[in-house]
Amino acid sequence: MDIVHPNIKSVRSVRRKPLGGFIFIRVRSILAVWHALTTGRIDTFAVRAWIAAQEVKARRCRAGDDTKPQYLLSELLGLLGTGRKCQLRKAIERLVEAGLLSWATDNVSVCTTSFEKTVENCPEWYDLLTCVANNRRKVPVPRRIIRYLAKTRSRTVIGTAFACLLRGLYYRGGCVSGGRIKCSWTSETFDLDLRNVKKARSQLVEIGWLVAGEASQISLNRWGLPVEINLLWGLQVVQSRTETPPRNAESEQKSPPPNINKKLSPRSSSNQKLKASGVETRTAEEMKPCLRNITLEDLRDPGRLDRLYHDATMLGLMPRTAAARLKWFAAAERAIQAGQANPCGFFTAMYRRGLWHHITQEQEDLARVKLKRLDFGEDSRPPGMGREFLSEYGEIAA
Repeated sequence: MDIVHPNIKSVRSVRRKPLGGFIFIRVRSILAVWHALTTGRIDTFAVRAWIAAQEVKARRCRAGDDTKPQYLLSELLGLLGTGRKCQLRKAIERLVEAGLLSWATDNVSVCTTSFEKTVENCPEWYDLLTCVANNRRKVPVPRRIIRYLAKTRSRTVIGTAFACLLRGLYYRGGCVSGGRIKCSWTSETFDLDLRNVKKARSQLVEIGWLVAGEASQISLNRWGLPVEINLLWGLQVVQSRTETPPRNAESEQKSPPPNINKKLSPRSSSNQKLKASGVETRTAEEMKPCLRNITLEDLRDPGRLDRLYHDATMLGLMPRTAAARLKWFAAAERAIQAGQANPCGFFTAMYRRGLWHHITQEQEDLARVKLKRLDFGEDSRPPGMGREFLSEYGEIAA
C-alpha cells in the first residue's frame, strides 16, 4: 500500500497494459543513449532513430519462427517523419559504431550492453547511474509515446519524457503509473536547461500524456510534483475523430466583386480616423529597447544596442569597460550572421553564458567600425544617444 503525504493529492493508476501496448526498455539502455548524446557520440536525430527502432522491432514481436522479418529504412523514416535516407544512414552508422544498435535487413537489435561495457569506467557514466535509483529494472514504455518521441525534434522534450518514465512508471504484475518528479532533478540528470524542462513538462501535460497532481509548496520543494502517466493516452484522439460532425455545406453567398460598393457608407467612414497622439505614444513606448524583449532591430541599430548595453551594466550583467562594450557589439554581429533561426536568443545566450570565444576577427572589426560611427559620427547616431559612454570608452576608437 502506498503511503501518501496528507497535503498531496495522490495520482496513481494501475492497468494490465497501456492503451496501444508497451515495450520493455532497460533503464540503463535509456541512460546509455542519453550519455552518448551528451558526450557527442550521437546527435538528437540519432536518438530519435534509436527510439523509432524500438517500435520497428516491436511490430514484429508476434511474427512466427517461420516468418523472416524485413527491416527497411523507409519504415524507419516514416516513423521519424523528417529527414532523408542519407541522414538516416549516417545516424544508424553512428549508433552502430557506438554500440547502441545493430541494423541489418533481416535483423535489428537495440541492445546497448556493448556500449555500457566501454563506458563502465567513465566517471560521468557512474554519476549518471547514481542519479537513478534501481537502474537495473525495465520500464514498460507505452508504444504510443514511443511514436510521439520519434517525431519530436526537441531534445528537451525527449529528455523530460525519459525522466517521467524513469520516475513515474513501473511494472509490478501490471503497469503502475505515478511518482514524484522535480524539474531540477531532470535538469541535472539529463543536462538540460531548467526553464526549458518546465516548458517541456507543461507541453506533456497539455497533450494529455502527463497528469499533474496537487501538493503544498513545501512538498513540491522537497519531493517535486506528483504526476501520473496517462495509460489511456490516445483514446481521446480516437473518440474525437469518430464524433466529428459532418462538414457543413458551402454557402452559396459570395462577396461582391471589387467594382461594386466602392463607396463606404458615412457611418463606417466616420470611424476611420486614428488619434495621432495615442498612436505616437504607444509607438515610442514599443520602440524603447528592453533586455527582456530584444528584437532584431535592436541588434542592427547601434544606438539601440548601446542602450541595451547600458541597461546590462546597470543590472550587473556586463562590466563597464571598453573591452566589454566591444564584445557586446561583436556578439550582436555574430548573432545576426550565425543565428539564422533565432538571432535574438542566440545573442542572449552569448552574453549570458560568456561565449565570447565564438566571435571572429571580422565580426569584431565590424563592431569596432560601428562603435566609431556611434561615438563620433553624427550620421549613424540617433539624437541624444551614444555620448553617455564617450568619456569612459573613448579609447575604443584608437
